[in-house]
Amino acid sequence: MDKLYAVRYDAPYNAGTINYHYGIYLNNVAGGVTSNYAIYTNTGLNRLGDQLSIVGSADRVQLLVTGFTTQTSEVANCTK
Repeated sequence: MDKLYAVRYDAPYNAGTINYHYGIYLNNVAGGVTSNYAIYTNTGLNRLGDQLSIVGSADRVQLLVTGFTTQTSEVANCTK
């Protein structure tokens, strides 16, 4: 097997004039008592192929990034 997609969406061609076209649109996800996620991924890589716009309220953390790095090349020993 070469590629397997759980969900795949292809934009329609020749559909006339479209003012607002969303690949995925989720209404407010607010039914949970403990937490609410519009999109939640467990493990695995996530890739975005274009720009990411993060909009939030001023009283919340709008972006929290936690990551791990791996050195893939040698670093030169620079001394004065």
